[in-house]
Amino acid sequence: MDLSAAEKQNLEAQLEPLSRSLNDKELVWASGYLAGAASARGGAVTTAAASATSETLTIWYGSETGNGRGVAERLAAEARSHGYTVELASSADIQPRSIAKVSVLLLVMSTHGEGDPPEDAEALHKLIQSERAPRLDSLRYAVFALGDSSYPDFCQTGRDFDARLDQLGATRLLDRVDVDVDFEPAEDQWRNRVLEKVGEVLQTGGAATPHLQLVQGTPGAQRFDRRNPYQAEVLEIAPLTVSPSTSPVHHVELLLEDSTLQWQPGDSVGIWPRNDARLVDEIIAVCKLDGDAVVARKGESLSVSDWLGGRLELTQLARPFLDAWCDLSRNSELRAILDNRDALSRWVAGHQVIDVLREYPAEVDGERFVNALRGIAPRLYSIASSPLEYEDEVHLTVKRVGGLNARQQLRAGVASWQLTETVQPGQRVPVYIESNPRFRLPEDPSRPIIMIGPGTGVAPFRAFIQQRRALGGSGENWLFFGARNRSTDFLYQIEWQRYCRQGGLDRLSVAFSRDQENKIYVQQRIREQGRELFDWLERGAHVYVCGDGQAMAVDVHQALAEVVAEHAGLDAGRAEAYLETMKTDKRYQKDVY
Repeated sequence: MDLSAAEKQNLEAQLEPLSRSLNDKELVWASGYLAGAASARGGAVTTAAASATSETLTIWYGSETGNGRGVAERLAAEARSHGYTVELASSADIQPRSIAKVSVLLLVMSTHGEGDPPEDAEALHKLIQSERAPRLDSLRYAVFALGDSSYPDFCQTGRDFDARLDQLGATRLLDRVDVDVDFEPAEDQWRNRVLEKVGEVLQTGGAATPHLQLVQGTPGAQRFDRRNPYQAEVLEIAPLTVSPSTSPVHHVELLLEDSTLQWQPGDSVGIWPRNDARLVDEIIAVCKLDGDAVVARKGESLSVSDWLGGRLELTQLARPFLDAWCDLSRNSELRAILDNRDALSRWVAGHQVIDVLREYPAEVDGERFVNALRGIAPRLYSIASSPLEYEDEVHLTVKRVGGLNARQQLRAGVASWQLTETVQPGQRVPVYIESNPRFRLPEDPSRPIIMIGPGTGVAPFRAFIQQRRALGGSGENWLFFGARNRSTDFLYQIEWQRYCRQGGLDRLSVAFSRDQENKIYVQQRIREQGRELFDWLERGAHVYVCGDGQAMAVDVHQALAEVVAEHAGLDAGRAEAYLETMKTDKRYQKDVY
């Protein structure tokens, strides 16, 4: 008996909340299970025409913070709903040379740091850029490049792939799209356009395969994510550092009760911040704008004050805004800075939007100003608690960036200032969970782990230790922690000492750089204890590094390579190969920024 349109719609509404995470094998099992259930009831089962694409639509992604993975997953879900056979994979999980066997490739690629590929795309990027890259005359492709326009090499990795695939003979389905941190509108447009192009070269050959999706949480419950954040109650904000620390850090606790959100140690919380009212008022005054005036941006109309308060980036500078302001101000000094790559990088690090407005004044109306700015982006914080110990809470370790200057003008990081100075317990902030499958505890709880986390990089390791204690695993835990001064900056000191006494932390190695004349960092401690550390590696230890990716992670990697070379009797090249093997085996994982 055929279902009515209303009945079909009702069923789709019930099945939709289950629709996100089944892989192909699970999907086949689920369809068989439902068919069996119908048969057991004596019902007639008619199997819809299966997807019969003659070729597979391949979607690969390279992602550092999870944005690229999210774009790729949404694209894959939409493609499957159209009836395409889809292969979705992180570029870390494929053999780079298998690209020669792909016929249609949609590549979602982030750029990390100073134009570098994300770690999970390094091997693929290296092959494609090398002389050993295969010819790809049969490949049709499109690239969606994610980046941050506050960096000079905006979307560089996506540009690299796009240009090189073309050189290797592949055919573009669509011109590359470069997107900034506020990428959602562009993502939606690109997804529709690229699937239209895919439709011109791939035929589904039948109705779309029924596609069950599964989300974590209660069926039928509202799903919270980056696009639909949960309003989390702030439970506690407590200082972790003491005066006269030069880097104030706070412990922040958020309540996620009844949110249906789930997370694991290694994941992050994304917070959609609001700009401080003092900064908004200062900008309106300097530009002589009418804060109540309603202006349009990308098809939406809000007051200037509302745009500046919660929708636009005011504390980080992006190249498009600087170019636009340079045109308005016609200032030769600002143009000289923009034309000098190294000078621009240094200058941007110490300036915000308001500083540009004050130093290089220009006349501007509200609509033009609002449209020159970049959309605000969420800020990610590593989760510093285990769901097994704090079931309905997530804890964060938040370093306050900046503050009030000598003129009592606010020059601070938007989220860190909000979380440590503006928000009070009982108030709410919009949040979501950013999963990080590349930063996970070993499946075997008997494996030893080595955690290296200076400063706030120690946050996820608090969650790791809590999780390991709750699970009762026998694996040893070794923590390397570094900060400026023991007396003012020893984050979670009492907890680490308690874990050392009561179990949970077998070794604690600390480095306080300013407590003696010669600065000491965690990489020195790694070298000093190299013999024991290498013994742990040989026993199968997993190594985790979290924190600054520009300096600390590089120095720590060098120290690890030196330890391996010295104690394994290897040259530098073979020591690097040792660490690369650890990466491949997921025994050397980094969460750096």
